[in-house]
Amino acid sequence: MYTEPKKVKKLVNWCCDWNISMENFLRDNVEFVSGYRGIAGTLVPDGAVFVNGDPIDLINPDFAKIFDIPYSGKLFKTVGGGFYHHHSRGLYQIPVVSQIEGISVHHVINDYPATPDMSKVIIDDEKIREQVIKSSFIAPIFLDLIPYRYINGLIPILKEGRFIIDVICNSPVEVKECVSKINKINNLNE
Repeated sequence: MYTEPKKVKKLVNWCCDWNISMENFLRDNVEFVSGYRGIAGTLVPDGAVFVNGDPIDLINPDFAKIFDIPYSGKLFKTVGGGFYHHHSRGLYQIPVVSQIEGISVHHVINDYPATPDMSKVIIDDEKIREQVIKSSFIAPIFLDLIPYRYINGLIPILKEGRFIIDVICNSPVEVKECVSKINKINNLNE
């Protein structure tokens, strides 16, 4: 990236084109039932693909805008959408990832205990919180592996944006309480 950026871009573009070719091959040669395509329990548009965006968490936003975002966008626009996965180590990349053209779902998995719990960071850090809320209006953000103990702090934030959440509950009582709290704020019936 530092010493041979043109070669890196050429390689990433080749990978993108290869993925597009593979998706076209599958579309032409495999029977596909339209109207349902699920990735990690979410419904995505026909043609949407999964991108493991873990490397974005290890580079700065400027490099992401050069070496990731354009190519993920090219892939998503060409095939019909995309589920972009990365980790909470890269919470700082949420505004950058949300700019990927054609993104359908922006998935962020909690790295706790390897990093601070993303739930607590989103609750406590106003700058991150505002970035997450704003970015959720571009594509829904899937906050994965949220500990139940943070649900009360997250509820006001969830109400402000478009989110999918996966909550880790430790008992049937916590599951029931969590579902009740989320049902009180969801807008699926509006």
